[in-house]
Amino acid sequence: MSTFSELQIDLRQMIIAIETAVSLVGMNDTNHGKRVGYIASQLGNQLGFSEQDIQFSFDLGLLHDCGVSTEQMHSNLVNHFDWNDSHIHCEIGYRLLKDFAPLSHFALPILYHHTPWEKLKGFQISMQDARMANLIFLSDRIDVLAAPHYDSDILLARNEIVTTLRYHSESFFDPALIKAFIEAEQCEAFWIALEDRHVTRFAWDMSHYESSRSLNIPQLKQLSMIMAYIVDQKSPFTAQHSLRVANLAKFLGKTFGLFNEQCDKIEIAGLLHDLGKLHTPDHILEKPGPLNDIERSS
Repeated sequence: MSTFSELQIDLRQMIIAIETAVSLVGMNDTNHGKRVGYIASQLGNQLGFSEQDIQFSFDLGLLHDCGVSTEQMHSNLVNHFDWNDSHIHCEIGYRLLKDFAPLSHFALPILYHHTPWEKLKGFQISMQDARMANLIFLSDRIDVLAAPHYDSDILLARNEIVTTLRYHSESFFDPALIKAFIEAEQCEAFWIALEDRHVTRFAWDMSHYESSRSLNIPQLKQLSMIMAYIVDQKSPFTAQHSLRVANLAKFLGKTFGLFNEQCDKIEIAGLLHDLGKLHTPDHILEKPGPLNDIERSS
């Protein structure tokens, strides 16, 4: 039986929790990460990936946008095929994960997941990381091009999507990945499965893939810090708000003589207390008012 000092955490559920938090930023689209994970896993299967690499591809798809916190950034990423500032969320995602041991192996592919293939293949990184990064780039752009058509004419729009992506073969995308996509998309089920109810079911089925891992208290706090950072970057008025709440709550717990374990739980709760704010529109959070003025001056 595990104690609070050494918890058994399901790694897939941890990843889904991060993806769920990030997906709230999309406001009207809360399944982008799941769809990218689905597409990446299907292309991986088409390429003959091992089961381990298919699972990695799915998880990487879920995590790829963990550096996105604002509605505006999300909007730019989904409305422009090649946005000049796309590297910003890649760098943030890399910094969030690189020192967190359970997820650190996703950091490099996330850092480069908007880097064109013609540049990426010359970088000093492993071919495995380069291909995974480009796989997510392609899967991400497939979803961005397809998203406007999910509720109406996705099967009619598929030829235009394929033509657009084939045009960027060699420059933006590894030709082998484009070839796998062209082969996979010929089955109508590939596109139909991207509808919300199907991709949600796919993610649910994948969540049962056993991937438990022990996390100690420092690692659990580090995971909570990742979530808190995502939340606090939502608005310039709330930078480090969750951290300050967590520190104050832990201080009050100690002051009232609570046990260390209780104080640790309170600190983690403080880091996570504002997760629901991610689904609040930016213009509401940044509306002038006394609370925002306090946050800005603190």
